[in-house]
Amino acid sequence: MTREIPIGLGAGLAAALLMLAALSGSTLGLALAMLAALPITVATLSWGYRGGLIAAVVAVAVLCGVLGVQAGLAFGVSVALPAWGLAYLAIVGFGAGEDGQGRISIGTLVIIAGVLSALSAIFTTVSLGNSYGDSVRNLEQQLTEFFRAVFAVPKDQPLVLPDVTDAAATVHVLSRVILPMSAFVGTIASLCGLWLSGRIARISGRLPRPWPDIAALRLPIWSAVLLGAGCLISMLPDIYGLAGQLLLATMLAAFAMQGFAVVHFITRSMAARPLLLAAVYLVCFIMSWIALSVIAMIGILDLFFNLRGRSGSNGRPPSPAKQN
Repeated sequence: MTREIPIGLGAGLAAALLMLAALSGSTLGLALAMLAALPITVATLSWGYRGGLIAAVVAVAVLCGVLGVQAGLAFGVSVALPAWGLAYLAIVGFGAGEDGQGRISIGTLVIIAGVLSALSAIFTTVSLGNSYGDSVRNLEQQLTEFFRAVFAVPKDQPLVLPDVTDAAATVHVLSRVILPMSAFVGTIASLCGLWLSGRIARISGRLPRPWPDIAALRLPIWSAVLLGAGCLISMLPDIYGLAGQLLLATMLAAFAMQGFAVVHFITRSMAARPLLLAAVYLVCFIMSWIALSVIAMIGILDLFFNLRGRSGSNGRPPSPAKQN
């Protein structure tokens, strides 16, 4: 515990500073803010759940003092505590059993990451208004003000966006899809952050569990039920429909992660593997939602048809230094 306190204090301050970098408004500042959870997850994986919890509490306290109580608590609920909880579950689960599989499978951990992202989006909705209608209207107003500031449009003039015919309609649609989109991106971002934290902890020699074979990631079969439930519930009105959209978005993100695992698995025996993987990630970056939808579909097909088993790959994981 003696070491965990200074480690937690330092990690919490680092997390708060990364989040405050967004105040600069620059691209670099926004990119740094996206890494705000990293010090918390690294502290949790490397120094235990108490060090990570101290880091989360310190980061929230600093942001409450600088940005206000509401902003600090919002960071705690949507970023700090979910990051700490996910890292703690990783410590509990990975390699805990004699067979090295752990009490919590990687696939289940991916589902949990999606649930946490969905809950974060629901918290955002609740914080925006007393009802679903109020939340959507307030979000639409905030997006309008954001675009006016970005494109220097005076308040006494109609909003105009580049290459957009009807800016008001675009903002109206965006206000209704931005939360599911954020849940989708948040799920992938939290898992990528956990992976990066695990690599850092492993390089430092402080990872308490064996590094899992990420390419063997497989969602539990009941994840298909959650995907179907998300599709059905998303058709309901108001907050119920939003809950379904969030569930659907996070499950698609989870299946996208399984899709990437399939790609990593079937390319293991290929000589051009680094080039192929680089091409896949480049296409996903450029084509964004189209490519990610295809990757998610690969993950869904793998769940039902075991694409990795049919690929003919030997399935042997690479050496520990090259696992991914």
